Parts: sequence; structure tokens; C-alpha cells
Amino acid sequence: MFHSRKFLVALRSVGNSEGAVAATMAHHVRHIPEEMIRELCAGILEYTPIEEQAQKLADIVDLLHQQYDAVADPLIEADWHLLRDTIDTYAEDLPLELIQYVMEQVVEHKSL
Repeated sequence: MFHSRKFLVALRSVGNSEGAVAATMAHHVRHIPEEMIRELCAGILEYTPIEEQAQKLADIVDLLHQQYDAVADPLIEADWHLLRDTIDTYAEDLPLELIQYVMEQVVEHKSL
């Protein structure tokens, strides 16, 4: 089972507040600094229509577990820019393998 599915199930049982969403996401990507998760959530929630927010965050959960599927998890250019900038900000706190994986995806999606 992809991490995104577990995240979506857990998300159904919490409130819609940005804090509750970020806490749920942080629980599902424990290897990522909480500040980074809060920043990603705030960015996604800011420009993503409400009906797409949960799935978009779930797609990012998969990406952060290095399970990104471009067909099943189609992120848009703004998402890739947010990920690029956030990874750059928190690079010192992240495993090199994850940085390389995410940045390869960023380059592949022409968002460098």
C-alpha cells in the first residue's frame, strides 16, 4: 500500500485546519522536518482548489517516500517550484538520497 493511501485514510479523521493537516502529514513522513511539512502544506493549501488539496498532499507524501508515479500523481508546475524551493531551504536537514530523488523529479518536470 502506498503511503499516500494511508495518509488519505488518516486525513479523513482529522479536521480541515492547516495545523491538523500538517500534523497528519508529518506523522506520515517522519523523516522530514516538521517545519518543512508545515511550509509545504501552507503552500499547497494556498493555491490548490479545496477539492484537490488532499490528493495533492498525498502525492507529495509518495514523492517524499520516493514512490512518485507521474501518471498516478500528476503534480503541476507550481507544485514542482514549491518542492524545489522547500528542498533547497531544508537541504541540510534532509538525507542526500531524498534530495537527489526529488531534484531529479524536479528536473524531469522541467521546473529547475
